[in-house]
Amino acid sequence: MKLTTEPRAFPAEAGAAKRQAGTARMPSERQRILIYLMVGTVGFIVDAGLVAVQVHIFGIGPYVARGPSFAAAVTVTWFLNRAHTFKGLERHSPGAAYRRYVLAQLVGVLTNLGVYAVAIAKIAICAKYPVVAVAIASGFGLVVNYTLARLFVFPGAAH
Repeated sequence: MKLTTEPRAFPAEAGAAKRQAGTARMPSERQRILIYLMVGTVGFIVDAGLVAVQVHIFGIGPYVARGPSFAAAVTVTWFLNRAHTFKGLERHSPGAAYRRYVLAQLVGVLTNLGVYAVAIAKIAICAKYPVVAVAIASGFGLVVNYTLARLFVFPGAAH
């Protein structure tokens, strides 16, 4: 047995050293959901901001305004989710994954837009301030969107 003056690394310290060396472990599903919520917040700001600008500055109707705002929000969240939320879970080329992401989000948007339309039609404050309807609809679409993104677009094993 060789004696040494070097400190001995314990297993937890060895794991920390590996992470520092560039092999960081993947986030847990709970952490992934929290990151997804943060990315969704950015998407909501893009979506609601574009609706507000289009409706209140350009006089575009709230239903028409939702198309461009939603397309912009989906693209922004795709980039952020791929880079942060689901990093390491990619199983498709970027182009194929983007197409799958858009398809998955279209299922979520049906829920989202349905709730949006009902809110505009039935809730007075939503008719006056469509951003409120965007917020309500976004909440309903969130669960559908995350589930489909996780299972259909980024199906890699959870760690």
